[in-house]
Amino acid sequence: MALAFGVLPLLVYVATYIPFFYFGNSFTDFLSLQDAMYGYHGSVVSHHPYESGWWQWPLMLEPLYLHFDDLGKGIRSHIYMLGNPFIWWTGCVFFVLGVVQAIRKEYPSLIFAVVSVLALWLPWAVSPRKITFIYHFLPAFIFVLIISAYFLDRLWNMNKKYGKILVILYLLTAAGVFFYFYPITAAVQMEGYKHGQYMWLESWK
Repeated sequence: MALAFGVLPLLVYVATYIPFFYFGNSFTDFLSLQDAMYGYHGSVVSHHPYESGWWQWPLMLEPLYLHFDDLGKGIRSHIYMLGNPFIWWTGCVFFVLGVVQAIRKEYPSLIFAVVSVLALWLPWAVSPRKITFIYHFLPAFIFVLIISAYFLDRLWNMNKKYGKILVILYLLTAAGVFFYFYPITAAVQMEGYKHGQYMWLESWK
């Protein structure tokens, strides 16, 4: 854990500055640059209509609206940065189960996935940056998906009949929800009044 979440990230981060040092900058310049970046993010006080807090991301309460086009005659197209609600929300349940299971049984691979989510997500709670968006959660969400796959695999193998049926139903539901929301994630042209059927939460509007 110390190697994966401490030593290696630090080494990789410093390694990205090799060109910086190569062109004559000192370690003091490196530290000054870190301080300047931290200060910049802490000084931004403006707001954005689609910004969201770190605590909102797991529940997908505030998606990002990327594109709108009015094509005339009541035809419009939209692109929302909106995850699959079924996968996203069940992923939150699987993550909580993962935390409990990691504490109780101490499976190394599951612990690694759980800690990865926390390591990539919780630093945003203390970040000086005030304008944040849901896409900042995507690196952590990759490990939420891994945790979901872990429990689906266990369900698949736990009960040869009903476990497989439940997993297949889960995957079919996920696919169905994907195709349902596809029009507003890929700018499919549609009649304007249909847009409301995709706004499951008031905060999505």
